[in-house]
Amino acid sequence: MKKIVVALGCIVIFSSVIFAQKAESITVKRENGGDIAIGYVHDALAFRVALNDLLSLEGSFGFRAGDGDDGFIVGCRALYVLKKYTDFNVHAFGGLNIGSVNPEIGDSSSIVRPVAGAGIEYFLAYNLSISAEMGVAANFQKDFNFVSTYSDWLSVFGFRYYLD
Repeated sequence: MKKIVVALGCIVIFSSVIFAQKAESITVKRENGGDIAIGYVHDALAFRVALNDLLSLEGSFGFRAGDGDDGFIVGCRALYVLKKYTDFNVHAFGGLNIGSVNPEIGDSSSIVRPVAGAGIEYFLAYNLSISAEMGVAANFQKDFNFVSTYSDWLSVFGFRYYLD
């Protein structure tokens, strides 16, 4: 299932690059706020709304289904731009993910995962960006609690397509 999601993500990226319009100044519309973006971030589908040129809210939904176990996670986080450049932004974020996992062996369990970190978002075109993030997350679920960094390369990579 994960291979299918990654393949679909690559198709979206490549098709978006074909249709994206290169702007002379990428920050022209971004500074006005109110932008809406859809994308793939942290192994989940994401929806972002910019409240102004520095602050945005992002919601996400991810799932896993297969022979081993089933689960889903829903998240919300706030992103604050620390430094703006012509083609990229440096940002900090904090948020909360809530979900459930239902393993094939054992009881189902709820997941509560607060997250915090920093990252960069690079604009390939006016309405298409890629991002990389690093941070820490605390995972709280029945009989399985831990604090960790983001370690899987796919979990720190994301892309967004900004709607006009």
